[in-house]
Amino acid sequence: MGIPVPNFIGQTLSYIGSLVTPLSLIYIGIVLYDDGLNNFHFERDSILALLGRFVVSPLVLILLIKVGMNAGVQLPRDVCGSIRNANAGRAADFG
Repeated sequence: MGIPVPNFIGQTLSYIGSLVTPLSLIYIGIVLYDDGLNNFHFERDSILALLGRFVVSPLVLILLIKVGMNAGVQLPRDVCGSIRNANAGRAADFG
């Protein structure tokens, strides 16, 4: 919209935004403490969401990167260097 926001309002909103994650972690800790882990049950949808986020998604990303590199697609220089350094480190571990 192009409406200028005063600097002090922008800083205030930035500070509030920076507090969201720590406060949510504190809240989750309080809820878990009050209810206990014995009363915490995963539903099927939660398990599927967690598996998708932490297992399926990384595997798909790794597969896409490897297929793309074999097809000749160039990754940005910093990503390429990170992958090569990680592979070199693993190769050194095996002698």
